Amino acid sequence: MSNKYLDIAMEKVMKQEVNAVLDKIRAEIDGQYKWLINTRYTIRDVDIAFGNIFWIIDKYKAESEPQERSE
Repeated sequence: MSNKYLDIAMEKVMKQEVNAVLDKIRAEIDGQYKWLINTRYTIRDVDIAFGNIFWIIDKYKAESEPQERSE
């Protein structure tokens, strides 16, 4: 049985959690951006920065997926 108010509250909590994770991702990506701006960057540096950005996204994606139990 569903409660309309409980559903609304749960939706708000979920949005807050998603926004918190997105804020963390943004902060880490911003760090990569600042590192890149503060260097006399080459194509290799840009490649490293984008690789790190993809790693950041993958890290948070992996944290959000259910963990499989190995038995």
